[in-house]
Amino acid sequence: MSLVLWKKLPRGLLKKRFKARDRLGPDVKRLVVKLAEEQKLKCVHCPRERNLIIEHDHDPIFGTGDKLTAFNIRGLVCQRCNWHLMIYEKDLNGEYRGLDDVSNYISNSGWETYIYAHDTLVAMLYESQLEERMGTLKYLKRQIFLDKFDDWKEWGPASRRIPALGF
Repeated sequence: MSLVLWKKLPRGLLKKRFKARDRLGPDVKRLVVKLAEEQKLKCVHCPRERNLIIEHDHDPIFGTGDKLTAFNIRGLVCQRCNWHLMIYEKDLNGEYRGLDDVSNYISNSGWETYIYAHDTLVAMLYESQLEERMGTLKYLKRQIFLDKFDDWKEWGPASRRIPALGF
């Protein structure tokens, strides 16, 4: 996906100002454009179309959560949905959020599909980077080995029965 598409994003779609957007890396820009296209230029959880925030995981699997990377960006959300995601995440982790009277409108299924989509995206990005680093041939050999290992793990070695105990 070309960075030319980054410049074609509608004005006011992202809340970030030009300088902040310009400092983002090319892989982050490509991911934001891809997410904007997948989300049809709207928030993930509601129909808002302006001032979207690049929502990210503050405790990602790869890297730190303080800087936007392709591995910790989850989606484009509005300020309201970002706030509700924070409330849901704190409730899920058992953290005190300081707001006792506030209810959350994000459901368990909404959260799970959102996180599943993020985890799937991160896995695909990681595998594509791994293939680039290793080269196609070594990557394919690795995949064949992992497939064999998964088959062995699933089906296991020949079952061992103890005749005296009957199992």
